[in-house]
Amino acid sequence: MKVNGKNYRTVWMEGSSVFLIEQNLLPFKFEIFESKNYKETFKAIKSMLVRGAGAIGSAAGFAMAQAFLEAPEKRFWEFVENAKKEIEATRPTAQNLFYATQQVFLKAKMSNDPAETAIQTAQSIADKDAKDSGKIGEFGNELIKDGYNILTHCNAGWLAFTDFGTALSPIYMAHRNEKKIFVYIDETRPRSQGARLTAWELKNEGIPHAIIPDNAAAHLMSQGKIDMVIVGADRIAANGDIANKIGTLEKAICAKEYGIPFYVAAPTSTFDLNCKSGKDITVEERSPNEVLYQTGITDKGKLEKVLVCSPGSNAFNPAFDVTPAKFITGIITEKCIISSQEGIYQGVKFKTVFGKREAPSNNRIENLKYWCRIFHKKNLAPPYPEGSFGNLSFRVKPGENLFIITGSCIGLKNSLTDDSFVEVTNCNFKNKIIYANGTHEPSSESMLHFAIYKVRPDISAIFHGHCPELLSQANELGIPTTSKEELYGTIELVNSVLEIIGKNNFIIMKNHGFIALGKTMKEAGKITEKYYEKCKRK
Repeated sequence: MKVNGKNYRTVWMEGSSVFLIEQNLLPFKFEIFESKNYKETFKAIKSMLVRGAGAIGSAAGFAMAQAFLEAPEKRFWEFVENAKKEIEATRPTAQNLFYATQQVFLKAKMSNDPAETAIQTAQSIADKDAKDSGKIGEFGNELIKDGYNILTHCNAGWLAFTDFGTALSPIYMAHRNEKKIFVYIDETRPRSQGARLTAWELKNEGIPHAIIPDNAAAHLMSQGKIDMVIVGADRIAANGDIANKIGTLEKAICAKEYGIPFYVAAPTSTFDLNCKSGKDITVEERSPNEVLYQTGITDKGKLEKVLVCSPGSNAFNPAFDVTPAKFITGIITEKCIISSQEGIYQGVKFKTVFGKREAPSNNRIENLKYWCRIFHKKNLAPPYPEGSFGNLSFRVKPGENLFIITGSCIGLKNSLTDDSFVEVTNCNFKNKIIYANGTHEPSSESMLHFAIYKVRPDISAIFHGHCPELLSQANELGIPTTSKEELYGTIELVNSVLEIIGKNNFIIMKNHGFIALGKTMKEAGKITEKYYEKCKRK
């Protein structure tokens, strides 16, 4: 984005220094802060000199790179691991931060030149953040009609990401497509990121807008003056619950009451599939002083901090709240727009054409139930309220692609019945159609199972599950891993798996889960248990 005629990113690295826009001074002063070591960078994250999900992630990645550059030869890895812990302790709710530190650390650890790899990885994270934000703008623009009045909360613009932003990216795209739009900006107390940062961004872009008090949104909704709401997210749980700036939840509830679409814009790096629901998200609590004091320009032009509350009173300052998926119309990502009816993980990305609407009949289903219970017991298919993360299948006849798979949202638990399973008879990849028999929708990974059975006629069982330890130890254990992270249930994920499947019977889908193949269900189960025991021993 341009500031005073010059292109800037929110955060970038040159040499061993990290440069950041000093957001605590905006909109009154525009200054660049040079952070010369990782401690200065993580302090910049903690003090919110840099803030916003993507920008925090990029800054954290660069901080990790600085730690690799600073680490002494003696006790090198001890230094880096301690630095990683310090960086991750700065903002506990921000998923992008943990994503970046983990990616930089793991890739550097696998390299013969850790410091250089850390720098390259951190830069690629920042570049991808900018690219993803642009794609979010393209998808989100399709939702915005000419003449729309849009409400946004906090700041999820280019200041909150490396460039473009998330919630504001569709707005920028709509404006550049000459749509007439108006944006209402919640001031977003206590730090006023809406009033200070979002308003500053929109003013620079020439987009008509107005700052409103935090409690005015419901009033505007009741008068029909809001057509849609777009907000960002700092973490998205597997069931579609989102954590975002405090005040988001009440806006979502009001939007639901008045029938106004409520969209969340976030890259897939914000999804935390190991976090089952919003109840598992740690909500950061910040200093009471952010509520008690405000900073602004005096009549004499000086930037000063003043007490704005009753002297001697205390304050409670949660930085975020959690909005349940039921209040969210959809999530705009760099890959697609995910409906709240789908959720993040349990959703189905294809159309199902049913033949028989009755439970499949096969005596081997009892054996599949047994392995479902094993996965449930070992937490290889972690439960969520509507089901479990994982899917298991077996081929019905040798030489055919007909298979029986767990149904979507059934939960791999003890009380499975034959109705819990679906028989998949065919798949049309071009039109994204699954042909099936059963009473349930087939698992969201049915296209993946079909593709694997097609290229691997030697196997008759596919077990897919989740184990964070296996993901983190994949390289150490020599487990083949897909080159890119792809959204579940998509053709892109299918293609990434087919690239490496070859004759491998156990692989990792990057930042997602594992796949075990076998000539029998027992063989697929035993290979899973073998790697599970290996990672647990380490």
